[in-house]
Amino acid sequence: YKDKAGKNKEFIVLFLEINNSQNDSDYINVNYLTAKVDGKKTENKVLFNDPEGFKTVFQNIGPGKTAKGFVAWEVPSNWKEIKVIYNGWKDSDNLSINCTLTPDDYFSPPKHN
Repeated sequence: YKDKAGKNKEFIVLFLEINNSQNDSDYINVNYLTAKVDGKKTENKVLFNDPEGFKTVFQNIGPGKTAKGFVAWEVPSNWKEIKVIYNGWKDSDNLSINCTLTPDDYFSPPKHN
């Protein structure tokens, strides 16, 4: 099976590396993720294949461990900007991500700590 975007659409795949510096395991929860493409809310997509060998980022991360994973969205092929917000750890460690990416970031994405 091959993942294929719809007509005049493409997938944006965001690869993440997350370090859990807490003393307990934590789960990256899809319910704490929001995204807008060109100002319009969009939901992440499930991909059946593992892009670049990565698994989904929605997983448990043990204390002191680092997890690598991805999140994907199906967007119009002429998209200009995606704004991604994750606030899952806001209440425990004030850890979150709030970033805006454009097609120019394809091969040199900004790093967020």
